[in-house]
Amino acid sequence: WTTHEQGQPAIWAYYRALVALSKKEDWVLPNFTSHSIEVSTAILWGRFLVKADQFEALHRLLEPIAKDRPDVLNLWLRYYLHVENWEAAIEVGLKSTTLVFHQPWVHGALAWLFIKTGDAEAAHTAKAVQKALLPDDHKVPLFIVTGPPRSGTSLGMQLLKSLGVLPVTDETRKADEFNAAGYFEHEKIKSWTFDANWLEGLRGQSVKIVAPLLIKAPLPEGPKVIIAMRREGNALMQSQRHLMGAERAPLHWKEMDRWEKAHQEMTLLFTMDAQAAVVELWFEDIMEAAGEGKVSSRLTEAFAVLTKVLNKTVDISSLKGVVKTQLRRF
Repeated sequence: WTTHEQGQPAIWAYYRALVALSKKEDWVLPNFTSHSIEVSTAILWGRFLVKADQFEALHRLLEPIAKDRPDVLNLWLRYYLHVENWEAAIEVGLKSTTLVFHQPWVHGALAWLFIKTGDAEAAHTAKAVQKALLPDDHKVPLFIVTGPPRSGTSLGMQLLKSLGVLPVTDETRKADEFNAAGYFEHEKIKSWTFDANWLEGLRGQSVKIVAPLLIKAPLPEGPKVIIAMRREGNALMQSQRHLMGAERAPLHWKEMDRWEKAHQEMTLLFTMDAQAAVVELWFEDIMEAAGEGKVSSRLTEAFAVLTKVLNKTVDISSLKGVVKTQLRRF
């Protein structure tokens, strides 16, 4: 595969695999260990392997390739993020932006990595650089409420509605004893028959897309506000079991780990998007504020972001009429 003619089969195999992956069909991966491959073709395959979530194969592909090109370094960045080697990820990310500075998503990834490693100042700088690299987009944002089932996603939709952000819902799923104010769902999203164009037409409104499906959603370009609902693990799983009528089912740490990993993947994805803002709302913080008047630092930070995005004051008074603490079971 070292000559142009010999390189064609690698390209053909790549396109066949890409089509197969899009159709969720089986695809064939070339044996990279026994053939040389042009760097440009390797980069295509590397991006494919990231999309296919095949990071061991990505590592084998990248090992013999020199780390002297931004595209190669960015694939290593994806790999190190996957294996949670934060220091190595920072190293290749910084080297990549040294070679080509104008890479907004890499600066976003670095911002996330600096947060993970406790360097708040560097994270702030990286995020500011990321935003400065993109032109201003004066579109109103699309609001997306996400989180595991029973994390408070319907509560998040209610809060946005009270702040003037109308929910997109067909009310097919009616209110019940578990969600007295309704679920704020839409069958188009639940049946996964929506696309980016449909969501583009919903700017200024809110949609609910539960985790971990959000990272696979066909989202439009442009401003987005992600309301990420969080809830303490035991209470989350107890509430899920109560909904299913399986209160006595044992709680498993693997379940909590799965939800936490999904949240981390979502946060990383949107931190790399310079036009996205992620607002974490903890169910327990909201209940404490509504019931006892105590506002945690996390909730204060979330209120500040929403105040800036909505251009109106969002504070503890915004919870009045939305939160019914007496309905809390866990």
